[in-house]
Amino acid sequence: MKKLLLFLFLSLGLTSISYGGMHDDWPDDSICAWLEQKPTHEGYLGEAQKRELSCDGGVVINSSQTNTEAAITGLTAGPTTTATTPSTTRPSGFPRVCQAWAGIQNRPDLSELEQLASHDLMWSGLWDLGLGWVPNRRWMPGDQPYQGLSTTIHITGNLAYPNAPKEKKDSLLQLNPDFKFLVSVLYRGGKYVDDESGLVNLWEFGHYPPDSPFWIRNAGGDPVPAFGFDDNLDGIIEPEEIVTSLLDFRNPDLIELVAQKALALEQTGVVDGIFLDWWAEHNRTAASYLDWSTFYMTAEEEIEARLAILRRIRELVSDDFLILGNTNQLTAPRSAPYMNGMYMETGKADRFGGYTVSELETIEESLHWGSENLREPRINCLEGWRVVYDYGEVNDDALIAERDSEENKQWMRLFTTLTLTHSNEYVVFSGDPNSSQKHNWYDFWDADLGQPVGDKRQLLDGVEGLFIREFTNGYAAYNRSGVSQTIVLSHDVTAVSSGLVADTHQLGDLDGEIYLGPASGMPAK
Repeated sequence: MKKLLLFLFLSLGLTSISYGGMHDDWPDDSICAWLEQKPTHEGYLGEAQKRELSCDGGVVINSSQTNTEAAITGLTAGPTTTATTPSTTRPSGFPRVCQAWAGIQNRPDLSELEQLASHDLMWSGLWDLGLGWVPNRRWMPGDQPYQGLSTTIHITGNLAYPNAPKEKKDSLLQLNPDFKFLVSVLYRGGKYVDDESGLVNLWEFGHYPPDSPFWIRNAGGDPVPAFGFDDNLDGIIEPEEIVTSLLDFRNPDLIELVAQKALALEQTGVVDGIFLDWWAEHNRTAASYLDWSTFYMTAEEEIEARLAILRRIRELVSDDFLILGNTNQLTAPRSAPYMNGMYMETGKADRFGGYTVSELETIEESLHWGSENLREPRINCLEGWRVVYDYGEVNDDALIAERDSEENKQWMRLFTTLTLTHSNEYVVFSGDPNSSQKHNWYDFWDADLGQPVGDKRQLLDGVEGLFIREFTNGYAAYNRSGVSQTIVLSHDVTAVSSGLVADTHQLGDLDGEIYLGPASGMPAK
């Protein structure tokens, strides 16, 4: 049995590791069914908790939604719900925070709407808005049960309230006028089900039929593993832990399906764009997730296929429809005319430790490149990964505490201020090995710097690795110079992390700080 150490593909440069997204479009019943088989699986437990599901024997017995079916092309009319929206509105300044699939884990005091709207940009599955690619019910004769083949979007919430998805989006915009919601569309891999006999629910079927020409097969005729989770927490991905199989995204029919899905999402009126995972221009991704020993496309074939997807989407959708791709810590120059943003799910050589200066320099260069060269409006999202103390930890409270350690809060400040000094876009700090992109919300992110007035990538006093940028309400400073630095400003400001009010502050190496104070219109000394 072949096994893959989880850190192997970092050494190969294959770092498109995405822990969320694979459950996004699963109906409630599928979550309960998998929980019945794997009751300790962190991903399934998290989905059930987020959706407020009660399961018994693999079946939903209570949820926040009533399963119905209704195909939609727009959400503009119908009875309204009785839901109320909190009146607090998030400030429209910086820092701006993004959510990759999974959400905030340490703020149970916030409602679902408030948690989502704390972010300015997020992507997930259709179910977050009460929608789906197939009806959420049992299979009936004449059904087309394959989510990958569907270009029709169905309401999966209460049919009595067909306008509920629009109301939810409107409520999110009321809380945060800058809020943008993207939906993940699969193109590189999908759920494969070989034996469909006895399947009774639509969600039990694979992404495509088992005999579809879209599946890539190995020399033995078997589908090629595309992605998996370390369910048993032994540090190894094993064949039984594989959840998706490779798709041949060179196929023109598959390219057309992806583009038609993008068009269908735009026509809902509640989706702002799409997210495309594994968006690589500098390495190949069409290989077995278990060993990466055999590749099924050349590097140029992969790039040309991805570009064909982008071009076809742009032919169909409006100019302001957003496209975000997961490029990890690298750039995507050939995609730049079509793509609005890079999700920088940054890998590191020491998967359980911190980042090296060399790794940070690469991230800086790529983020700044994206902030200057991609299609406008730009929506780059930089994700830093925490230091891991216990790889096998699955307890939510313990994970929250790990992310809240002084060391991890320092790395959070570093990534936040790196983003602020090198771009005008978004940041998140998460990257747990086993619990996807669940993250803490940090008080540091509640600071309102207002809008940037200074240039990006400005060195303070010419010190290499010490960056500062002025905003209307203060400054952001980021230090990777190798030593602690003294920050001297022209007037008293408040350091957000410590509360110190002064015109002179000490900033440690590999750290960052936000300084709030009256706008001076003057640069730092």
